[in-house]
Amino acid sequence: GKNWSVSIIWDKAPEPGTATMAHVHFKDAAGTETMDAQLTKFMPMMPSMGHGSDMSAQQIMQMDGGMWMVKGINFNMGGKWVIEIDATVAGKADSAVVTLDEL
Repeated sequence: GKNWSVSIIWDKAPEPGTATMAHVHFKDAAGTETMDAQLTKFMPMMPSMGHGSDMSAQQIMQMDGGMWMVKGINFNMGGKWVIEIDATVAGKADSAVVTLDEL
């Protein structure tokens, strides 16, 4: 998004068929790490297939320091994936797409 930026730190590298966990950090428009963030969507999507993976086991939790943790992230097959993120940072709602290395 233009109003903020996001970074994803994986607990272990995403791989097909194995649930993983990630920490999500936000920076405001000035590039400063911020605690004023609400993560509302973390959706793995496979653009070539036009759909995402099963999110039924996914849990989004706010951690200390404004960081977020997402558990139960599933990638059901190999290929090119993106993560679609919606959040409100410092009062500004926006979305971002993070492209992953091919699985």
